[in-house]
Amino acid sequence: MVEIVSFPRRILLLLLLIAPLSSVLAQVVDDSDQPKQSAPAEKQKAPDQGRWKTETATGRSSGDVISAESEESGHEAKIKEQLPLEWKFYWHEGLHFWLQKKAALLPGEPIPEQLRPKPKLQGKIGSVLQMDAAAFVGGDDFEGFSDDIILRRFRLYTKGQFFLWIPVYFKFQFDITKDSFYLNDGHLEFRNIPWIQTFTVGYLKAPFSLERLESSRDTTFMERASPIDAFSPGFRPGFEGSGTRFGDRLTWALGWFADGADADIGDVTKSDFRIIGRMTGLPVCLKDLHNNRLMHVGLSYSYVNSSGNAVQYQSRPESRVAPTAVDTGGIPADRANLLDAEIAFVVNSLCFQGEYLHSIVNPVEGGTLHFNGYYAYVSYFPTGETRPYDTTRGIFTRVRPNKHFSFRNRTYGGLEIEARYSHLDLDDGDVNGGKMNIITAGVTWYLSPIFKLKFNYGNAYIDNREAAGRVNIFQGRFEIDL
Repeated sequence: MVEIVSFPRRILLLLLLIAPLSSVLAQVVDDSDQPKQSAPAEKQKAPDQGRWKTETATGRSSGDVISAESEESGHEAKIKEQLPLEWKFYWHEGLHFWLQKKAALLPGEPIPEQLRPKPKLQGKIGSVLQMDAAAFVGGDDFEGFSDDIILRRFRLYTKGQFFLWIPVYFKFQFDITKDSFYLNDGHLEFRNIPWIQTFTVGYLKAPFSLERLESSRDTTFMERASPIDAFSPGFRPGFEGSGTRFGDRLTWALGWFADGADADIGDVTKSDFRIIGRMTGLPVCLKDLHNNRLMHVGLSYSYVNSSGNAVQYQSRPESRVAPTAVDTGGIPADRANLLDAEIAFVVNSLCFQGEYLHSIVNPVEGGTLHFNGYYAYVSYFPTGETRPYDTTRGIFTRVRPNKHFSFRNRTYGGLEIEARYSHLDLDDGDVNGGKMNIITAGVTWYLSPIFKLKFNYGNAYIDNREAAGRVNIFQGRFEIDL
């Protein structure tokens, strides 16, 4: 997390009122703003040589005239001088933009495909709003469990690409949480690099854990499982190389990362640097009109060089409204090693996913410490959707309902039913960080690709320094995702 400036509460409340209105723009923006291709004019007879006036296609000045052989029809097409750079905008689940030179045709003549101007810059501006409400029953022996309604996330982001000698992809993401406005993700990505394929540098999400690498807008439950919250490194400054092999059936990523402060994770270890890598495979991948079947396996590794600084893991009981329930406290250590094993199955509308994480900490004094955790969940779409999978990154992505909610058409969106069990153990040796077992049941209603409602019920057994007992967690979320 890179904090920029304290954000006044009044401005935050104003944004909360404005954000839901963003969806109305989709109905206001004229469809004519979307990019349209010029209709081919009537073909005319022409000599075998075609003549074009252009600057970007040839590298010559705008006054030069060049000739080229027409490979298909031999018809002549002529283009006037390139006009100045111009912006174009259109709305589709967010504001899309691009910047390019405008080539004008002489009347009645089409533009050849190879001479159509390429965008100099193109991308999207979007936002995410998540409002959470939670109520707790039990847990009187623990501190901090109080019913509340909170802003879970308000996010503004832009992503896209610009063109130098090669395309450069970018993403900048700003989050608002409580009273802070901060940069949560900001990186540049260079693709088609020899040997490594893709090189990414900036403030980015480290390649560790299937559920952590999925966007918070795409996760099945309201919050990630407690062991993922405790151990995964999240966003950090650094760089990584990544790529795919065997027709995208295998992905790999390896990077170097410095110390960071992701506000959304429980690993608050102070480290000199980390080396983090991940590899995934698809032993089974079958997708056609009637079937979507896959099996995902993955392995992540993280080496933490702490050089005597404190290694610390902590986690909430899978609710952002709840307080931190288990915490190792700071452990002076030289280094730590963390392993994560992933597995997932998709059979049409049915999905199973699980991970096991194990941390090995080498303290400055005393013997080696071991902490671990795991989770497993199953979900099902009774309305027929399936969970999409990105083969280039080895993660699941955004679910889109087959039919949007509509009273007029009598369609009601998509529905997903979920159940999860998680276990986290932060006790070993002289460290009494606590243990936590949580059973969660939930349902997600996808009204459209940008609107969704979530409800989760969790039964958490917590055993920490304060006490041991159960807490029932009732929570819901309203989400707008543009």
